[in-house]
Amino acid sequence: MYESDKIMMKNLQFNRLVSWIALSVFSFLFVSCEKEKLAPKIFTDTEIAKLPDKTVFKLGETPDFSGLEVSEVYTDSTRKPTSHYKTEWTGNIFKKGSSNVTVRARDREVTFQITFSDELIETGLPVLYIETENEKAVDSKDKYVNANMIIKKEGETISENSLRIKGRGNATWSYPKKPYKLKLDTKTSILGMEEAKDWVLLANYCDKTLLRTSIAFQLSRLMHFPWTPDDQFVEVVLNGEYLGNYQITEAIEQGSNRIDIPEQGFIFERDGYYEQEPKHFVSALRGYGYSFKNPDPEDDLSDDQWHYIKNYMDEFESVLASETFADPQNGYRRYIDELSFVRWFIFQNILANMDTNVYLVKVDMNDSKLSMGP
Repeated sequence: MYESDKIMMKNLQFNRLVSWIALSVFSFLFVSCEKEKLAPKIFTDTEIAKLPDKTVFKLGETPDFSGLEVSEVYTDSTRKPTSHYKTEWTGNIFKKGSSNVTVRARDREVTFQITFSDELIETGLPVLYIETENEKAVDSKDKYVNANMIIKKEGETISENSLRIKGRGNATWSYPKKPYKLKLDTKTSILGMEEAKDWVLLANYCDKTLLRTSIAFQLSRLMHFPWTPDDQFVEVVLNGEYLGNYQITEAIEQGSNRIDIPEQGFIFERDGYYEQEPKHFVSALRGYGYSFKNPDPEDDLSDDQWHYIKNYMDEFESVLASETFADPQNGYRRYIDELSFVRWFIFQNILANMDTNVYLVKVDMNDSKLSMGP
């Protein structure tokens, strides 16, 4: 046998030996895998193994997904717990309802649902829950919407009333956080304030401190204005949506608990939006526009009353612009309560009030004088 043949024979024998060893190892591994049920498996999906400890939250409460357990699913139906996942949620914590939370693990997604009730998280302030009829939107300053209101304090219901609600304000009505006017069916005390049907919800949208109006009211009391609206800070939930912190105040109106003048006494307002009111007038000399609060311009204000106040203001402006305006008998003092004007001037300058509306009061059509405020 040639030397080359011997080498070829040895290589053949070596290759057979290697093949036999490889076959033996493969057979051993296959049998072992079968015995231990360790057949090859591939990741296929992600699933929720356990929901979070809490899936129902109060309005304003930040969702907490503690207790959530996520598993990876494989082709052999086995599950493997994983902590390598992310949760994504872009819902609104201030509006009741349900929404989905997305869980991402590897390249797969799965969702679960969380719900916000119509109950507000405790803030320490009273909460006004207002539900309109059929959850109708309050989107008009002219038309009232029927509603019910529940007031809760420290989680306990302290009053429940039927009412009507509409928008209010001029420029403030255009802001995202709207002010409202409430008209209760019966005279009711709200949070210890005097009984009345009409109430105002101030949004204070432009006041980031939320305190300016309240401070102005307090200063008014310290300066002994005849009447200052009472007020309370509250949280407001309208149709299951948390609107924020509001200031509920007494409305400016005639009454023994409000501006204490006779029913036919005059409360009128100098305002840049006077033309939007049902009855108004413009003074002859200065061209100032005025609208009426009392008597009710739609139901009670007579033509005689309208003409009386217009003529009174025209005459007052004319005297004020005359050379004898300071005359002790026939000058401006004949027409106005001087102390109320001085008090009002000081008050406005302390606060640097930029609002355009000014209220004036005249008790009757007789010899009463014009007063400034509230």
